Amino acid sequence: MVLRPGEAVTWRWGHVEPVKYHGSNKPKYPDLICNGLWEYRPDFSRELWRHGVAAVEGVRASGGELTAEEGKAGTVVWKLASPYIFVGGRLEAEGAGARFSLSWDGKSWEPVGQDLDKFFPPNGPARYEYKLRCELGADAHLKRLAIVND
Repeated sequence: MVLRPGEAVTWRWGHVEPVKYHGSNKPKYPDLICNGLWEYRPDFSRELWRHGVAAVEGVRASGGELTAEEGKAGTVVWKLASPYIFVGGRLEAEGAGARFSLSWDGKSWEPVGQDLDKFFPPNGPARYEYKLRCELGADAHLKRLAIVND
């Protein structure tokens, strides 16, 4: 397992309410489930953020935030992968006009908001990776981003 700058795995001795798990049967002992956190917080104030992306096009970083290049639409794609099953998550974004979408295969994309839980249902396929795309239009900017998965 290789973590990017700004990426961390946090072990927790507890779980969230309601408990998050994977499987078609509800857990018999939900109090024994401990959900860890997989977090990625890229630092847009340094060029190092580019090393953590799967793809970037038409985006520039200036003053610690991302914007689209002049006259272009900007796109950044991050690949999130874990040896553990993702059972939920959320986005914490600061800025304006950035649009996010999620893909399992990199071809079809679904728009997402802050809450990612519905993409990781307990009785759905076990998800060990996904792609997150950020689209920046002419007036959009992204100052801070946290991708947090349970």
